[in-house]
Amino acid sequence: MCIRDSIMSETGAAIVIEQADNAYIELADGSENYLEDAGTRTDAEINGTIYSDTDLTISGSGSLHVAANYQDGIVSKDDLEVLSGSIVIDAVDEGMRGRDSISISGGEISIVAGGDGLKTTNSEELDRGYVYISGGSLVVEAGDDAIKAATTITIDDGTIDILSSLEGLEAINITINGGNVTINAADDGINAVAGEIAADVFIAVNGGVIDVTVGSGDTDAFDSNGSITIAGGDVTITAPTSSFDYDGTAEMTGGTITVNGEQMSSIPVNQQGGRGGNRP
Repeated sequence: MCIRDSIMSETGAAIVIEQADNAYIELADGSENYLEDAGTRTDAEINGTIYSDTDLTISGSGSLHVAANYQDGIVSKDDLEVLSGSIVIDAVDEGMRGRDSISISGGEISIVAGGDGLKTTNSEELDRGYVYISGGSLVVEAGDDAIKAATTITIDDGTIDILSSLEGLEAINITINGGNVTINAADDGINAVAGEIAADVFIAVNGGVIDVTVGSGDTDAFDSNGSITIAGGDVTITAPTSSFDYDGTAEMTGGTITVNGEQMSSIPVNQQGGRGGNRP
């Protein structure tokens, strides 16, 4: 039996959670749920179709379609976690935003966002502001970055398919230990940048299957303001200008790297501005 429920707000968010220790949304088995917010707000801070002032966990085997006409799709001011469920988000700005963290361990998530697909914003605490993916599937079309963390991105497992983005992954440090990651980016594919708090800046690949395609111009498949290490996994890059650009060191101790159809025995030599970065 299919249960169809919808909330279409004409004045603000569809769901607002103002006070709770932890908030849970369970998608009932066989249910199809549709949420849509208004395109205007009297309170601009309530900027998600689903907005929670506390930790928010989504689970269940049903489906959820979120239409965000004002700004963001699903917002938590603390931690946002997806355990299961089928979730589709269409947002004029960000798809999913958690101030302290976003964790995905299961479910099927599809996001079309005018801004960032997934975003965390706590840049003041090193153990916060992270994105952690350990399972499930994620498909993203983003007008800006597909996955942007204020501190760290860690991918242990799951399937991530970034169909379009300005930059695919961006954080202070990015670690890929497993999973299948496909990135299509107009600018940099994987970008490690210095943040507001002191932390090592790096990209580390220890496993998984990673396929990165970037556009033409001043673009890099892997771009780190610090170091890059490849210790495992299969990395495939299509980059007309630069495959690797780094300000620190680069080391390959395992795995495979293929750049524009050519297998490399080491990370290509970095050159200023990323020019010539496709050279073996």
